[in-house]
Amino acid sequence: MSLIKWADDKTKKLGIWDTKLVALAGICIGLILAILIPAIVNVSIWWYIIIGILCLIRVYYVILFEKKKEVEEEIDEEVDEEFEKK
Repeated sequence: MSLIKWADDKTKKLGIWDTKLVALAGICIGLILAILIPAIVNVSIWWYIIIGILCLIRVYYVILFEKKKEVEEEIDEEVDEEFEKK
């Protein structure tokens, strides 16, 4: 089992609160790094915007366009049931 597969299986157990706590921890780590390495803060705002957009591209792609097999199977079953009724 690869590391990515293992991490994916483990994160399926997390709820929305757990996910937000991880995000908050990341923000705190970022603030600590900004205090310890002041040169990070002197970077142009456009770099932060570009990095933020690049990080969100995959998330929005998965949310908006990618379908899970389970959802597709449920839709197929519903369509089959409706077709059988007619």
